[in-house]
Amino acid sequence: MILSLINARTFHQLIGFNNIWVGYLLLVVLCLILSALYAFFISSKFTGLNYIIKWHVAIFLVNITIWFWIPILMSRLFCQLNVFCGFESIFLALPLLIASFILMILDMRFSPEAKYFRNQKQSEETSAFLTRMKAASPAIAVEVDCYHYETRMRMNSNSNMSRSRTVERSTFKERRAFPIDGFVDETQVPSEIEN
Repeated sequence: MILSLINARTFHQLIGFNNIWVGYLLLVVLCLILSALYAFFISSKFTGLNYIIKWHVAIFLVNITIWFWIPILMSRLFCQLNVFCGFESIFLALPLLIASFILMILDMRFSPEAKYFRNQKQSEETSAFLTRMKAASPAIAVEVDCYHYETRMRMNSNSNMSRSRTVERSTFKERRAFPIDGFVDETQVPSEIEN
């Protein structure tokens, strides 16, 4: 406790909690540079993911904000420094930290990756599902649908104007299954994998 008190006071005398915003801004600039590199490499490999890249960059900045300001505020409170020394830094950092927490919670609920955590299964249930899938025989079928487009005209009864619309008209449909004499499924189910 005494060592942390000395370290916090030494930090406050050398750098000062008032100047911590300079460190935060430098960290944000560094993170923006890293985010630009990330965005460049990901968008060059996967062209349709721009909205996900923007989401990842934003949540990266939110997490950096949280993990930067929590230790600063905790060191001020627990190392017996005057809370009102450098009051403007706390006055600005606290709303930023609260907003970041709210954004982090929203990210956990609405992020593109959150859907993977909403539909979780127990390992036994997953193993039983995979066993059923492995035991089921494959079904191969061909479906044919012959169709053409027709343009239909419709007269409006209130005016002499007509409307046209194009509809798809199916003339023939058939589905035929191909029988399979035998099959072997070599999928490894987790319960069968030996360590």
